[in-house]
Amino acid sequence: MAINPLIYYFIIGVSFGLLFEKIKITKKQLLLFSIIPFVMFSIFYFHIFRFNYNFLIIIIVSLFTISVLLFDKINEFKLPYFLVYLGNISYSIYLIHPFILIKTKFIKTDNIVLGILIFILNVVLILLFSSLSYTFIEKKSLQFIKNKFNI
Repeated sequence: MAINPLIYYFIIGVSFGLLFEKIKITKKQLLLFSIIPFVMFSIFYFHIFRFNYNFLIIIIVSLFTISVLLFDKINEFKLPYFLVYLGNISYSIYLIHPFILIKTKFIKTDNIVLGILIFILNVVLILLFSSLSYTFIEKKSLQFIKNKFNI
């Protein structure tokens, strides 16, 4: 029986979510715990070493995410508004990005500068359309539902 690998993300996320509130950690322990997943994530992200094991990649990304959440929990610093806004529009980014990428994926180039420009264009278009979708569709729909069902 084949299992969709996304179920591992779900299981690990739920497990960490349940453990998150019970974790008591000092700042010194947090610093040590944060460095290891950050280094592992950097190795994975920048392809310093190639990983062919999806489960290992899931663990690395999960540990990195947990270390960021713990760092935020311990230090209680305010995130820059841009990052908060990215979090707000993240669902719209999730929904819109395939449509933008489909339009630009057929542009083949060996020119690194053109490749970087296409990447920047993709990011700008995704953020622009996601922001518009969030502002004019998502927020309005949520407000309508709240008003309709007195939530």
